[in-house]
Amino acid sequence: MELRRYFAIVQRSWWLVLGVPLLVLLVSLLSFQPDPQRYRANAKFAITHAPVGGNEVLPDMNIYNSWQSTQFIVDDLPGVVRSEAFAQAVSTWIASNRNLQLDAGAVKGMITAVEQEHRIATILVDADTAEQATAIAAGSIAVLDEQGLQWWNRAQWGTLAVETLELPTTATALSRWPQPITRLALRLVLALVAGFGLAFLRHYLDRTVREQSDLAQLNVPVLGAIPKES
Repeated sequence: MELRRYFAIVQRSWWLVLGVPLLVLLVSLLSFQPDPQRYRANAKFAITHAPVGGNEVLPDMNIYNSWQSTQFIVDDLPGVVRSEAFAQAVSTWIASNRNLQLDAGAVKGMITAVEQEHRIATILVDADTAEQATAIAAGSIAVLDEQGLQWWNRAQWGTLAVETLELPTTATALSRWPQPITRLALRLVLALVAGFGLAFLRHYLDRTVREQSDLAQLNVPVLGAIPKES
């Protein structure tokens, strides 16, 4: 099919091509509700495996081994922090130290990411309130510091040295607009595609003969044609 015929098909059903996106836009605007306000707090800290000690003969080797084992700990850190058991421990700490009730499922859902840069880690918390965000950030560092290698079942082999680098006392309000705008744009694109699809479906189901090529496809001979007046 030539490009000219594609254009003609779309032109004949322009009301479908434009009508579907406009209808979707109207319904989206009438039913629009902004996302609830969310707050973010980032807890940044350095984490190392503290030297075990007791090796006065080769102290440098002891320090070297602690740095080497630290890398394994840091590699596992995202999995530990995003676990149900860790969330339960943070929930318990928050209840005891911040007088705030948050179940483990909520805590786990609010810890959105763990970023790593060598032995520096950052826990990102997105919560419904600023108080929740700062409490989970503080609780995460406190639980790592207090329970240490217990999360690796290696508590008998030393402790973790957790040094807080950044622990905000307030959380930052996140923008509520990017996601609704993205969703609306995606709906409009899909609606436009649907409009084009309906236009070509209408053409396929239409049995009207408009050009000689339509008769050729039906194997009907053309006896004559009346030219269109200019």
